[in-house]
Amino acid sequence: MKLTCVTTPGSGGGGGYHSPASHLLELEGVRLLLDCPVDLSALTAFAPVPLGPDCGDAGDLIRAVPYYWSPAASAAAKAGGVDAVLVSSATGMLGLPFLTRLPSFANTKVYVTELAARIGKLMMGELVEMHSEFVRYYGPDTDGPPKWMQGEKLHKLLSLLQNIVIEDEGMDLAPLMPLYSATNLEECMRKTQTVKYGEEVCFNGMLMLKASSSGLELGNCVWSIKGPRASITYLPSTVFVSAHALDCDYNSLKENDIILFSDFSSLDVMDENNENLGENLLHFFFAWNVT
Repeated sequence: MKLTCVTTPGSGGGGGYHSPASHLLELEGVRLLLDCPVDLSALTAFAPVPLGPDCGDAGDLIRAVPYYWSPAASAAAKAGGVDAVLVSSATGMLGLPFLTRLPSFANTKVYVTELAARIGKLMMGELVEMHSEFVRYYGPDTDGPPKWMQGEKLHKLLSLLQNIVIEDEGMDLAPLMPLYSATNLEECMRKTQTVKYGEEVCFNGMLMLKASSSGLELGNCVWSIKGPRASITYLPSTVFVSAHALDCDYNSLKENDIILFSDFSSLDVMDENNENLGENLLHFFFAWNVT
C-alpha cells in the first residue's frame, strides 16, 4: 500500500474557504484518488467583473479571466491516471471535470453518494456560470499563458494559497489551470456512479467499496475499502453529533486494519446537541472496544 497526501484540509488561505483534503491511495495494484477539490481561495486575487466604466481601480487585484488551483487534479494527471475516484463530499468533486476531460481518464470510475452528486453538480454549474461572466467581459482565453502569470501578480496569487512556498515548489504552476466548460461538466457527471449509504459496490473484481454517513453535511460520507489482504476506512471531515445530517455511522470504523484520518470538524457549533454528545461518544468508544 502507498498513500500520498495531495492536499491538506483547509489549505485555502483566502477568505477562510475550506478546501477538503485529497489523497492518492495505491492498493492491490489499484490507484484511487480520494476526493478532487478545487481551492477557490485563489479567486480572491482576481477583481470582480466591473458593473460599469466608473467602478474604480482594482488595486493589486488581477483584472483577467480567473485561473483555478487544484493540486489534486494536477497530481492525478502527473501520476498517469487513476482507476477510480472516491468522493466524500460535494466540495470534494469540484475538480473532477479537470480530470475526466483528459484522454488518460476515459475509463476512470467515479463513486459518490446520490445527494453529494446532485449538490456538487449544482455547485459546479454555478462556478461555470460565474466564470462565463468573466469570459464575456475579458474575452476568451488565449492559447498561451496570460500576461499576469509572468509578473508580480502571480506571486500575489500564490501567496494567498497556504502551504505554497514558491522557492520549494520551483514555480510549478501545473495545479493552476483555466476552468472546465459546461460540456466537460456534463461528461464528468456521466462517468459518476451514485451510491446509497450502506450500499456495497465491487470495483475491479477485487475491492469492495461502501459509503457511510460522516454526520457533517448532507451527502457527505466515510468510505470503507475492503481488499483481499487489508480493509481500510477513509475518514474525512466528520462530526459525531449532527444537527441536520444523518449521524456518523460508527459501524464503518469497526473491523478495519487501517483508518485514514483526514480531519474532524469542530463540535463547538453543536451546543444544542450537547445533551446527546456524551451518549454518542460513549457509544462510539464502546463499539470500538468490542471489535
